[in-house]
Amino acid sequence: MRIYVTDTQLIHTLTNIKNYSVLSLLNVYPTNKENIIKIYSIDGIYFAMGDKLNRLDICDGTIQKTYINNMEFIIDNSTITYVSEWINLNPTHLVEHVTVYTYMLKDAVNLVIEQTHHRNDENKDNHSFELYFETNNPDFEDSISSFLTVLDLC
Repeated sequence: MRIYVTDTQLIHTLTNIKNYSVLSLLNVYPTNKENIIKIYSIDGIYFAMGDKLNRLDICDGTIQKTYINNMEFIIDNSTITYVSEWINLNPTHLVEHVTVYTYMLKDAVNLVIEQTHHRNDENKDNHSFELYFETNNPDFEDSISSFLTVLDLC
């Protein structure tokens, strides 16, 4: 399941790559960094990781709100699987280059920050971010609460 942050100030604080105090606090958590390519096509969504191309299958699940430390979060119980298959991509598709940072918190809860790289009309780099917690642990709230407390964000 994914737990999405709805507080825009918290999202900005956690994704501001110039905020060195938050970055130094995040660095205490074990981290994984992956460069992936997302391909959006009429035939589906694909992920290129290394030399593998996988189709993304999403089975919609329930969505609900919860509050942790007086902050609103959206819980998405959809399941995502990656299917490896031989693919001929439709010539009409959109490609995104994404760096995925995964911070491993306690109790099998991960903070995931996906940084998508864009070029604007002036050929300058721009970044957009997607931020969420990921877990299969139904008792995730204490882990997220502790994490927010350590970062002094609540």
